[in-house]
Amino acid sequence: MMRNKILAMTAMVMLFGLGARAALQYGVLSYESPEQKWGPAKRLTFKVTSGGSLWMTTYVSNWYDVGHLGDTARMTAGNYGWTTTSGMSEVGTVFASTGETTTKTFEHPTNPALNVTTTAYFLGNFEAGDEIGLWLTNKTEGHPDQIGYSLGPVHDGAHPTIELGSRQYETVDAAGNTRVNFGFINGGESVEFLLYGAEYHGGGGPVGQPLPGVFATLLVAGGVGTTLTRKNRKREE
Repeated sequence: MMRNKILAMTAMVMLFGLGARAALQYGVLSYESPEQKWGPAKRLTFKVTSGGSLWMTTYVSNWYDVGHLGDTARMTAGNYGWTTTSGMSEVGTVFASTGETTTKTFEHPTNPALNVTTTAYFLGNFEAGDEIGLWLTNKTEGHPDQIGYSLGPVHDGAHPTIELGSRQYETVDAAGNTRVNFGFINGGESVEFLLYGAEYHGGGGPVGQPLPGVFATLLVAGGVGTTLTRKNRKREE
């Protein structure tokens, strides 16, 4: 009888441990571009400190109608994702995310009736120590879609073919979350978004497929890093 109780308690502890898996946590690192020494040209990497899944969503502009990140960016498979880092925080291998979605609710600090809900888009599963960049495609009526990267140079006289003109990580939304802003050129509207971490999605492990064509185009357009190695952990088997 005692043995059965011990086994039952052990099973409960194991089940509790499985149900209490921690959400991904990360920090943001900002690097001064070696050839572009002004604030909006800084390069952003996102360093994972506790493994899990990472999601992209819109920011809370107000507590009545937040909209969706998909209103300003093409958050479908193959149109956004993450990159490895290489050298001095240059772009490495480019991965496309799957476009999977979930519901994200932001809770009002004092009035639950004002909670707002939007769509979040799966970026990927990552492990502690991973350091990644982000990329996405904007969506602007009357203008071609443009791709922006959190790493590599931004548009200037020396890099006129790069479509992203600025990167900012300095303001917060109505819920106190720090916003990431990608400012596009040639009539392309900016895209502002948030990141948040959750438990591993779909059983864990890396997701997405590398996009060598996109990476090759980026190399030609901007002259960014050419080494295709991981900074922290190789994902491709």
